[in-house]
Amino acid sequence: MSGNGIVANISCRKGCDGTDVADAVWYMGTQDTLVGVEEFVLLVHGYNDHRSYAQCAYEKFIQQCDAISEGAFTSRFKIVTLQWPGDQLNPVKGVVDYPGSLEHAIGSSAILATFLAGLATLQAARKQTLRVHWVAHSLGNRVVLETIAALRGAEVGIQFPTLAMLASAVRSNMLEKDTYLRSAALAPDSTAVLHSTGDDVLRWAFPPGQTISGDGFFPEALGHNGDPSSLTHNSQAFNWFGHSDYWFSPYSVAYVLSALGLAVDRNVIPSGTANYVAPQANATPSNTTASRSTPVWIPTSRPSKFQNPCEPKQS
Repeated sequence: MSGNGIVANISCRKGCDGTDVADAVWYMGTQDTLVGVEEFVLLVHGYNDHRSYAQCAYEKFIQQCDAISEGAFTSRFKIVTLQWPGDQLNPVKGVVDYPGSLEHAIGSSAILATFLAGLATLQAARKQTLRVHWVAHSLGNRVVLETIAALRGAEVGIQFPTLAMLASAVRSNMLEKDTYLRSAALAPDSTAVLHSTGDDVLRWAFPPGQTISGDGFFPEALGHNGDPSSLTHNSQAFNWFGHSDYWFSPYSVAYVLSALGLAVDRNVIPSGTANYVAPQANATPSNTTASRSTPVWIPTSRPSKFQNPCEPKQS
């Protein structure tokens, strides 16, 4: 394990900085470091995030998690980071090529599902069950949901204790009715949705991008106004957040830590209070682990805007 708690960096990119989907998931570093690892947190970046920006965001998130949890995050969990080709080498093209990135998100999910199924098979041979916690941002949530759906369809023995969806670039109406993505979102024992009406990317860019992609007609994003009430009660608004703020703010980091079942000092949330909100019973539990309740942080004052430590921002 590295000093930052990361046990593996895996990639769906064709090449280190590739903008196409590889034939199979590969390790960026030591090979096969996840063989025999029974449980880990998988971090998944979003749309138009270059490899170096995504890795910076991951490392800052982990540092923030350990600072707030006093080291409990990396003591409790092994961490895996994922790279997938949601960007272009030309930054301008990356902004306008959302349809291509959506296609790459779905393509990445296919090889990621195969990779995780292989790990699960190895764990089953040891009479153990693979447990994957997910923390995903933006279009990375589509990668995750498509992956979970594929694994459930293949009836692979993997448990999903936690799914934290940050600024989710997934159509809300795909989760409001009986769809394969709704089933995937309900598969984890605890699903938390972090959202913001102040997210201009999801407000202005997501609806036309999805429409051009043929994936809905000017739909609303889950990460803009929050999840359908029938999906989960673990939903928290951070309405002063921009699209890229979630990896870095102590507000969202503390909420993710709570979703993962770690005790968090409420004082790390400036002028905030925590209300206990019981989650809705999981309609499709993935295992016998008891469902957790996630505290809802309701700040009484709006914090000052902070500088993104991984600028230049590619959100």
